Amino acid sequence: MENNEIKKSVYWELQRNGLSVLNANDYHVFYAGNGNWYFRRGKAGLYQTSLVLEDNGTDADLRLPNITLRNSRTAGYTGLIQLKSSVTQNGWGAIQGNFMTPSLREYKSNIRDISFSALEKIRNLKIRQFNYKNAVNELYRMREEKAHDDPPLTTEAIKTYYGLIVDESDEAFVDESGKGIHLYSYASIAIKALQEVDATVQEQEVEIANLKSQIASQEDRIARLEELLLQQLFDKKPEQP
Repeated sequence: MENNEIKKSVYWELQRNGLSVLNANDYHVFYAGNGNWYFRRGKAGLYQTSLVLEDNGTDADLRLPNITLRNSRTAGYTGLIQLKSSVTQNGWGAIQGNFMTPSLREYKSNIRDISFSALEKIRNLKIRQFNYKNAVNELYRMREEKAHDDPPLTTEAIKTYYGLIVDESDEAFVDESGKGIHLYSYASIAIKALQEVDATVQEQEVEIANLKSQIASQEDRIARLEELLLQQLFDKKPEQP
């Protein structure tokens, strides 16, 4: 600092304990002509097995030992994070944790009740069972490598999943990209369908209670009529000669 003015500086520390520190009192910029940056533990191993940042102009990848985390500039994928297998390159995976969908009123406009029967939407859904293609590829590999005397491998050897197929689902369940199911809408419509079922059940319970009351009233009326009829028959009983 000179004359109360901060001067920009960059310096590189090479410490005796083997620690290397690159310091800058502003941001760091790292340029690579091919868009690849490799971070490797120790001297052994291949660059391809290192932790890698790759940017080919279309996709930006963080390549980890067994999966690749990707964000793409391709239309329809810009707002997505893809988890990809480093072997099959199929986009799949899972994140352990809680998915939070922002839902404050201040984030939304055109708020209104839905204009369709949620129960009808749910009733028309086609829930399918399927295998992911990367698992099928793994099954093919297992078949090629199995011994001749081993029992045949079928799709029972891989995981079967259950869910919707986008191109046969109502647009109310499909996300903006047209490639996936919007789980928040899916869950919300399912809850609305349950509310519709509950409303129907409550109406039927009221109707059943009314019918029970009517039946009880009719049974009481029949009992009184039977008693009156018996009394009349007794009164009209002929005298013995």
